[in-house]
Amino acid sequence: MKTKLREILATAIDVDSDELTDVSSPDNTPEWDSFAHMTMVAAMEEEFKIALTLDEVKSMQTLPIIEEVISQKL
Repeated sequence: MKTKLREILATAIDVDSDELTDVSSPDNTPEWDSFAHMTMVAAMEEEFKIALTLDEVKSMQTLPIIEEVISQKL
């Protein structure tokens, strides 16, 4: 699942997935703006057939956190 999450995030922020690390976040990845974040959220909801709450969306700031949030929904 981690690979798929990384691919979705990379597509949303328009970077190569190899550029993303576990510490990549909106604070240190200029391409990861609010629009890219919501694009990522929509893609993940569609891919995994889940609905995320506003608090979950706000918390999704790194790949490990994203993976944890999505895992809890499955």
